[in-house]
Amino acid sequence: MANVLGFFKKIAPMLMTGLEMAGPPGVLAANILTTGLKLTDQVGQNPTPDKVINALSTLSLTPEQQQALVDSEQTYQVQMAAMGYKDAADMEALAVQDRASARQREITVRDYTPEIGFYLLVAVFGAILYHMLKWPVPDSNRAIIYSATGSLATLVIMAATYFYGTTRGSETKGAVIAASNDKLVTAAVKK
Repeated sequence: MANVLGFFKKIAPMLMTGLEMAGPPGVLAANILTTGLKLTDQVGQNPTPDKVINALSTLSLTPEQQQALVDSEQTYQVQMAAMGYKDAADMEALAVQDRASARQREITVRDYTPEIGFYLLVAVFGAILYHMLKWPVPDSNRAIIYSATGSLATLVIMAATYFYGTTRGSETKGAVIAASNDKLVTAAVKK
């Protein structure tokens, strides 16, 4: 997955950085990419960053899609500039700062409310999944139930990311470290 993001990050660095972020930047990036690359069939009507990343991992870009990706990057840059982001590095720095402040809050306040809320979310999500597996969902309510369950799953993922972090940043760091190691090995061999 890191290789896929690395490839696309060369063409659309801000969009790919946006996909790695939670909240409005990630949702906006997912929506712009879904529209620009016509990924609605792969990701559905409610694109999320994870769905778009999965769709990108199986995508073979046509020349038209490559141009659409470049156009989507420009659209995203304009919209993110309106939100106060200059470039991908600015977005990444803000994401790191946001995670650090959230963790510092936990250390300073020692409040159990977020943790209790997380456990309640997981319990409710588990109860809904159990109910959906045990009893059939009526056809008349199926769309609403599935939409609500998907939204709840997103909340659980976001809460888990708050407490446990994300592996996407680690994957990106691992790819950067591997690339720099390759350069060092190549330079050492040439000497």
